[in-house]
Amino acid sequence: MKTDDLIEMLARQAGAAPRQPVVRTLAAALVAGALLSLALVGVLKTPVPAVFWLTLAPWIKLLYGTALAAAALWWVGRSARPGAVQRPARIAVLTVLTAMLSLAVLVLIGTPAPERLATLMGTDPLGCIRNVALSALPVAAALCVALRRLAPTQLRSAGAAAGLAAGAIGSVVYSLTCTETGIPFTAVWYTAGMIVVAGLGALLGPRLLRW
Repeated sequence: MKTDDLIEMLARQAGAAPRQPVVRTLAAALVAGALLSLALVGVLKTPVPAVFWLTLAPWIKLLYGTALAAAALWWVGRSARPGAVQRPARIAVLTVLTAMLSLAVLVLIGTPAPERLATLMGTDPLGCIRNVALSALPVAAALCVALRRLAPTQLRSAGAAAGLAAGAIGSVVYSLTCTETGIPFTAVWYTAGMIVVAGLGALLGPRLLRW
């Protein structure tokens, strides 16, 4: 959408911007970013053994990352449309986060006390944060380029949404190489990696997404 078109639309009080151009632009960016992320992780990491997929842990990681990515991308789409209400998408994001953290608490409660710390911390929690964030960078870059072609008006919100969506997709990609099995580990450290990227998006959004 061009600036002149947006000004004319707002002057006529036309309501929210059309949805279709936003969806097309973001979908193209998402595919490009995800493919680049897969290529990056494929070069740097080794996929988990095939037998690992016979356990529940990797599927929970995929489900969590995919659900959060869907909610966050909804938020991105809303933030890219002037006049669109963002609150429902934000509620969806909080719902997914709350569900995962609640599941983690239940698992910890059911874990014998001597094993709880190991279940939560895994073997390399800081490495997990770093790897999720690195895996998210190609997606974050692609979404930023896409948003600059659209018309976000709340740039910090749009940056946070793009960062969270990228972090969630990065977590899905990284989970293909991660052998950690603890649900509390995923809930805390995967989420921390996503929040790092979302925070960077909120911080840099006013500069990177200005149009």
